[in-house]
Amino acid sequence: MSEDDAVLTVTDKARTQILEIRAQEPDADDLALSVEVSGIVGGSYAYELTFMPMTDAGPDDVVVSHDDLSVVVPRGSVEKLSAEESDAYFATRPLGARLSAWASAQSERVPDRATLEAAMEEARRRHGERPLRPPHWGGYRVIPQSIEFWQGRADRLHDRLLYTRGGGGWRIERLAP
Repeated sequence: MSEDDAVLTVTDKARTQILEIRAQEPDADDLALSVEVSGIVGGSYAYELTFMPMTDAGPDDVVVSHDDLSVVVPRGSVEKLSAEESDAYFATRPLGARLSAWASAQSERVPDRATLEAAMEEARRRHGERPLRPPHWGGYRVIPQSIEFWQGRADRLHDRLLYTRGGGGWRIERLAP
């Protein structure tokens, strides 16, 4: 296991499986999406979602993950996974999740729940039991340049450790709460 993967594995164990992706959508306010991490791939976090203009954001995307007592803040650049990597992950998802990738235009407004259910039935009819990955759905990786770990402690004496990539490894510094 590389040092990068070891650091990311520690973050994987110290956080929930959800990342919040923050980006500037063209001609709009900042936008945040919560996505599930599909794994640690080559020194980066991998996640998948429906491609949208905001998901093509530049290299300063920030991801934050947390549970009740800890926060992990990796900062770095984002790049698309290959079609092959996205296909491989898509094939591991439950059938309903693969069909809903066809049925749902993520984050678009819909008039009611019945519209979503009808779209799901249409996706089931068209794609059956073995749907392929839709062209509008795929994966990204976050390549962290730094990762901050925040662990809540009594009397606001929280532990904050900042890992910064550089010089072929990771520099670790303690931050005041």
